[in-house]
Amino acid sequence: MITLDDSGKLFIWGTLEGPEAARLSSTSPPKVQRVPEKQNFYGLVGTEIWTSSGPLTKPGAPAALARSPQIRVFDPTGRGPFTAVTKTLTLPDSAGHVGSVTASAIVPEHPDLAYLGHDNGYVSVWNRATYTCVAVQRVSTYGITTMVGVGKCLWAGFRTGYIFVYDVQADPWTVTKAWRAHTEGVTKILVDSTSLWTDGALQIASAGSDMIVQIWDGLLRDDWLDTELNLRQPEFCTYRTVRALCISWNIDASRPDDLTGAIANYEFLNECLTSAESPDIISFGFQEMIDLESKKLTAKTLILGKKKAEQKFTDTVSSSYRLWHDKLVHAVRLAMPPECPYTVIHVGDMVGLFSCIFVKSAESATLRDVAMINVKTGMSGRYGNKGGILSRFVIDDTSLCFINCHLAAGQSHRRQRDHDLVQILEDKSAFSELASSSPGAYQSGGGGTSVFDHELVVLSGDLNYRIDMRREVVQKAVADGALATLLPQDQLLKGLATNPTFRLRSFKEAPITFAPTYKYDPGTDDYDSSAKKRIPAWCDRVLWRSDRADKVTPVHYRRYECNVSDHKPISAALDLRVKSIVPDKRAIVWTEVESAWFGVESQLLESAREFYGGS
Repeated sequence: MITLDDSGKLFIWGTLEGPEAARLSSTSPPKVQRVPEKQNFYGLVGTEIWTSSGPLTKPGAPAALARSPQIRVFDPTGRGPFTAVTKTLTLPDSAGHVGSVTASAIVPEHPDLAYLGHDNGYVSVWNRATYTCVAVQRVSTYGITTMVGVGKCLWAGFRTGYIFVYDVQADPWTVTKAWRAHTEGVTKILVDSTSLWTDGALQIASAGSDMIVQIWDGLLRDDWLDTELNLRQPEFCTYRTVRALCISWNIDASRPDDLTGAIANYEFLNECLTSAESPDIISFGFQEMIDLESKKLTAKTLILGKKKAEQKFTDTVSSSYRLWHDKLVHAVRLAMPPECPYTVIHVGDMVGLFSCIFVKSAESATLRDVAMINVKTGMSGRYGNKGGILSRFVIDDTSLCFINCHLAAGQSHRRQRDHDLVQILEDKSAFSELASSSPGAYQSGGGGTSVFDHELVVLSGDLNYRIDMRREVVQKAVADGALATLLPQDQLLKGLATNPTFRLRSFKEAPITFAPTYKYDPGTDDYDSSAKKRIPAWCDRVLWRSDRADKVTPVHYRRYECNVSDHKPISAALDLRVKSIVPDKRAIVWTEVESAWFGVESQLLESAREFYGGS
């Protein structure tokens, strides 16, 4: 046993070898050593003690010490010098700024490596023999609070209350499972190795700031079964194609009666609705339902609580919602064949956002798990001028989630947009636990509470990602039809290609073949001529995510020339492959998969007993 006091004095009780190894004696004095004080991390890595301080924040600190924590390693076993490494360890320059060390772990299948978690979402990997940093992974934008190795995976807890399980054998690492384990931050994750012998299981315990201890299955049995079952879907499912038409537009506070003047304005809605043949689902997502003056009014209302101003704002916005709802219902009725009516299954609003989803009436009666939630991201989540409306339902035995969102504006505010996506997709989006009414409809291991539980997700809206090029260069490329030269500098596409923590990393987008949709002088087809002279950009987008690569086929991805707003509307038509489970066939496959699990479980338990029994 090792104890440490605030001054850096370290006491070693008992020994690691010999007949006294398993006993502590109050009569035998401990060995005393000293480690540096004012360290912000101490951890036991195998039989070594790893400590860390920094990075330094004081002015004038050397660059290497300002971007990296300083790590020291000590050996309390007595087999060699107490100071295992005479030189302080730092991360390589190529890693960039890596925050303070907050956690450590050894992954059993990689016992020669030490994993250190950092408070800015990085994990650094160190060779335990040479004490060199062999890899640095950015796994989150949030600070890691605790880690533990289980089998081939690294379990990490976060301040958000989430636990993520990473397969560190994959390159890049993949997320095996993620869930909200605690309502507040995760403070500790521990392996209960005694359960290997007492219960024939490998239990993992987590503790949180919510003062609750949770017990988890370290073998992730249910997830393994779900994954194997998912791979064998074709053996017990039938499939059909459902066409979804997703229309997104930042309307810049326009009203339906503003659709006048140019022919493109008059014909806009009909052109949208007839752009895809016989869509089964029609999703409208509008942004900026209120004008700038109303935004100022809402800010005053929020801060000062003026009842008259609040009532005026509410009346104005509600009127706009009603007018657009009625306009869309009328437009769908006119554009679609009378023998094929549509039903509105979702209508949602949140300050500037408005969603309206239609489904063919023949389909609507069979929908299950219908739900809608709002996620506010404006003013640190207190205000809904930015955020998302999330709509979900189950059709046949496939879960779908449609997201209409509006992210932070500004050419240089890419990080805030990235953070908004985390809030919408991960932190705050929690549907009711409804999976029990639709067994097999959600992704492996999912219960239907989060976005990523759904088999099909379609995300659209004014994402506000910009083009990182000079305005005149962008305008010339658009005029010349050289759109391909702009795509490499599109912030969203760069995030998909280079940022491993980007929350849209698992989403796909059809090729962009249309000109940037922002920002125009309203009533014209001219890009912004105001004093701000904003750089044209593809702010308006439609992306999708599916649990299987063959489930989504893009039909079209285009824009429209309606000019009443400073944005051009866009639409995407997607053919979605939805499944129906044949219960008898599924039962046969389930029996086979469950039988296979027993062999896998035996091997996992044997490996775990060998690791923990010999350590």
